[in-house]
Amino acid sequence: MLLSLFISSVVFLRGHLVTSERILLAGVHVPSHLQQLQEVGEALDKRGHSVYIVIDEDFPNREKLVKPGITAVTFHSTDIHFPRYWSETATHGLMSMILGKEAQSVILSMQMGMQDCSNMMQDDVFMSKVTALKFDLLIFDGFFYCPCNVILASRLSIPAVFVSCSFLGWNARVSINPAVTPLVIFDYSDRMTFLQRLVNIVVYVGSTVYKVNEHNTTLLQKFAPGATSWTELQQQTTVLYIITRDHLLEWPEPQMPNVIRIPGVTTRPAGELPRQLKELMDAASDGAIVLSFGGTVSAQFPTEVISKFFNAFSQLKQTVIFKMNGTYVTMPINIPRNVHLLSWLPQNDLLGHPNTVLFITHCGNNGQYESLYHGVPMIGFPLFAEQSHNAFRMVDHGYGLRMNILKFAADELVNNIHKVLNEKSFKMATQKASDILKSQPMTAQDTAAYWVDHVLKHGSEHLQTGAMDMSLYQFFMLDILLFVLVVSFLSGYVLKTIFTVVCRKCLRKQTKQKQL
Repeated sequence: MLLSLFISSVVFLRGHLVTSERILLAGVHVPSHLQQLQEVGEALDKRGHSVYIVIDEDFPNREKLVKPGITAVTFHSTDIHFPRYWSETATHGLMSMILGKEAQSVILSMQMGMQDCSNMMQDDVFMSKVTALKFDLLIFDGFFYCPCNVILASRLSIPAVFVSCSFLGWNARVSINPAVTPLVIFDYSDRMTFLQRLVNIVVYVGSTVYKVNEHNTTLLQKFAPGATSWTELQQQTTVLYIITRDHLLEWPEPQMPNVIRIPGVTTRPAGELPRQLKELMDAASDGAIVLSFGGTVSAQFPTEVISKFFNAFSQLKQTVIFKMNGTYVTMPINIPRNVHLLSWLPQNDLLGHPNTVLFITHCGNNGQYESLYHGVPMIGFPLFAEQSHNAFRMVDHGYGLRMNILKFAADELVNNIHKVLNEKSFKMATQKASDILKSQPMTAQDTAAYWVDHVLKHGSEHLQTGAMDMSLYQFFMLDILLFVLVVSFLSGYVLKTIFTVVCRKCLRKQTKQKQL
């Protein structure tokens, strides 16, 4: 009896379910993408589910990346035609693109993502393992450049949950109005000019009709022959869409019950810092500035860029924590005394320290929400992808200032730091956003886990709109418009014919009367 009581108490305290489901996570092999998937997975683990994550066995430091409570299922890469996202070749290419030395290749980025999926699906040992585990649900990264992870759901005949910071609403048949909802590739707000609305609508329609991310259809035909495109496969298998951004950084927009927004999925109350870092932060009586450009760019910035940062920071009294995890051509000789270089940062915990006064960021979605959650203003240096849009929305909402990594001067950075720290509007705006985020009834992680539980228990039919069964022309009401135009034309033609006949008869009658 005591044992039963103890077990019941543990189940109650941890929020475990009566039944445990097996859930598989699959995403793009980029640390920030894998992190947000695992945040959802960690919350599901606390609810008693068994959570696994797909990861390349060659992924660097994968043992440290995988969170406690989540089991890694590895696949082996045998066929590599394109560099992998974490490879030195890919990193050098990305930095060259950032520095303007070569054009960005969207196609290459998509091919790199598809390469992971191809290796995963062609690894017979891996596929036998995930088949034998009999998963109940797949949670996949819906990243635009790499839509192929959903193929596992089709192959395993299980439903899927879409998780991403980017979302083309019409693909999920959400009635988005492009006149007030900008795409993340543009520096537009919800108050667009005529030309901006025209461009946004044209690209929105074009992106929906013409699928620019439809690469490696051979992989699709081989492992999911029932679908003609990756978008169609997503629509067939996805039961829930989880989006990691909302109106606090974007702008309000309509959504359906099967679209759940969880802003700040990587945010949480600040945890205990490592001893040396805690001592450093506690001693920062004039405040601390955190600088991080994320995990994708292994910061191979040229010496002149690093020198400008050091020059600016040497003029400040604040302590600067600078994440520098890359290989540099030549490190500047003189590192300012107030600058501390670290290869890894507990970013959320640092931003939550009471002495942190500013976050200098590349404008990744997760980092921006972490900064808002802790009420820390920002200076953004967008580097690639949707980060330009993210920097624009940050400025538009009054959370910080934007700068150009190629053109900034040290004095300009110093002036902007003083402006953000001294003008109260930035702190007030971020503190208000922090209060709103913290006032939510559930955390982002728990909200995601609740809705995943919901569809596991109740299915998703009651959450989905009938528009999912419509073709695009029906969804856009083009058939209705065509019908109205045809009816209007025919009605006009009939009325014109009747009017002509009547007029002719009247004219004939008048002519006869005159002749008499």
